[in-house]
Amino acid sequence: MIIIPQTKGGVGKSTVAMQVIAPYLYKKHGKKVTYIEIDDENNDSRSFTRTEIVDKRMLRTNKLTELDELILMDDNHEVIVDVGGNKTSSLVLEEIKKVGSFGNIKWIVPLGDGELDGKNAIATLKKIKKIEQNLDHNVFFALNRAISMDLDYIEEQFINFFGHKYLDSNSVICDLIKEPKYFPVKMIKLLP
Repeated sequence: MIIIPQTKGGVGKSTVAMQVIAPYLYKKHGKKVTYIEIDDENNDSRSFTRTEIVDKRMLRTNKLTELDELILMDDNHEVIVDVGGNKTSSLVLEEIKKVGSFGNIKWIVPLGDGELDGKNAIATLKKIKKIEQNLDHNVFFALNRAISMDLDYIEEQFINFFGHKYLDSNSVICDLIKEPKYFPVKMIKLLP
């Protein structure tokens, strides 16, 4: 199971879920992926009506015990949970904290290059840390809207992730995880 939380809206959770992770899992496993959207404020999954790679379903925060059952099941490698921002992510993370992760969850925390994105990613990571014992192996970061795939550009663009000599300690992801796993998601410029 892959859970994509972030306490900030607009950082690309649904984009990462549907346009990066779902196609990857579909190709890897050769079958439809279960895509669960938990968001009481928004329903992005309505946008994904013409797809052959996922089975979509909405889950409201008042039904989170259904998520507990999925976590407890073994071998949920084809389940993506796209968690809405703001209070929804907090509610979902609190529910998972009650049940535990049992090592069955891979976490993907999306963030952009803005300062607020970084602060909210850190807040999300701290909540995940209360649930997940093995942050180094089970937490990944999607660096959204990367201008270039060149590592030097990525490190400069995402200083809220990698750090910079002018930033305070405990203000970047690398202060909390020594060698965080990440993947850049390249920004595509559309023609007018």
